[in-house]
Amino acid sequence: MVEAAEFRLFALTFKDVLETPRIERTSFRLKQKIFATLDKDGLRATLRLSLKDQSEVLFRFAEAFRVAAGSWGPKGWTIMDLEQVEVQTMQDTLFMAYQNIIRGNRRIEKFTFRIID
Repeated sequence: MVEAAEFRLFALTFKDVLETPRIERTSFRLKQKIFATLDKDGLRATLRLSLKDQSEVLFRFAEAFRVAAGSWGPKGWTIMDLEQVEVQTMQDTLFMAYQNIIRGNRRIEKFTFRIID
């Protein structure tokens, strides 16, 4: 289990991160881009992961993570249940989200090949 205060403190240890209020949650930003949010109740956090990272996290830690609803999930947004997640897993996945912003969240383009007779 991770306390909201632990999540917040760890998020703020990353270089150049700003904490800003956003609707009913707190957002953590780098280069004006949100990489994580913390719900007002302190029970859930949402992370912006790469699709590869999201898939791995959901596979390995299904009890603590789920895909965000609507169009957010297919973009990598992943909800973390702070009551279910271990501290080390929280730190690792939060770092993944931070790294995505540093890398520019580059995506590998999908190519469609057409066979010409």
